[in-house]
Amino acid sequence: MLQGTWQFMSALALNDHKKPIRIEDELESFLHVLLHISVRFLPHNLADEHVPQFLHDYFDDYSAAGTERHCGTAKFAAMQLGFVGISQYKNKAEDPRQLKFLLPADTDAGPSTTTDAAAGETTRSTIEHPINGIIEPLLSWLSAHYALDLLEQESLTRRVGSDVAPDFTNGFMRLMAKARRPHKAKDTKDSPSAAQLLAGASTGATAPDRVVLTERARKLGSHTATLELLEIVLFQSDWPPLPDRVGERNPAKSRVLKTNDQVPKASFILGSRKRNTPESVSKDPPSPPIKKSKA
Repeated sequence: MLQGTWQFMSALALNDHKKPIRIEDELESFLHVLLHISVRFLPHNLADEHVPQFLHDYFDDYSAAGTERHCGTAKFAAMQLGFVGISQYKNKAEDPRQLKFLLPADTDAGPSTTTDAAAGETTRSTIEHPINGIIEPLLSWLSAHYALDLLEQESLTRRVGSDVAPDFTNGFMRLMAKARRPHKAKDTKDSPSAAQLLAGASTGATAPDRVVLTERARKLGSHTATLELLEIVLFQSDWPPLPDRVGERNPAKSRVLKTNDQVPKASFILGSRKRNTPESVSKDPPSPPIKKSKA
């Protein structure tokens, strides 16, 4: 039984509805909440016009697995690769491929600002926001956690003597499984390794081995490393003066391309004994009744 809010649950929990919720899942949910708020209200390198679509793709979308709904491709890809990809929203070849949060344009940052008045784009700074110092380490730790999970699945598959790849729930995972198969070519010096693909390391760099992955993933075994990270970033980074937020960039009337029915924000409630099935969730779910408090 799923326990939590769909948009902020861990990708592994969304792919296994019977999975016990562990600290790793809680910390991943914290990251998703932080991302959701930051994308809506902080400056970043994703064009404002693409924000509603991104929010749908990352938080609301899902992949069908029989009668169940599993994690959408965008969220799962971020957990596997260790960064939030925005290549699919590029308008120009030079547009960035990874989501980065930036300082407000009116920050005293000298010449490090950019604008394209002809294209009607908003002036924005090119200096990174310190909140990246929280998001990026968490993504790195989670990518190691997911890499080890996939390695464990493949190890289990080999132990039972099966030549069939694990039954992944979406096309991205099948692609990653294929990438992990040995290359037939003799010269693989310039080919990205499985660990590089799974852990988000850049092509050509030394592939992190299982020991390194385990060390990074171990930081999710308790709240200690995350609390230490928050303390360092919050108290030792140069944060912009408040308010550093911009206006809401996900208006209610924004139109997005939905490949699946919308997953209601309250479709999975913590501690609920009932779970909505794809058949029971309508495209436009009714608003919940408002409870009146007693005077």
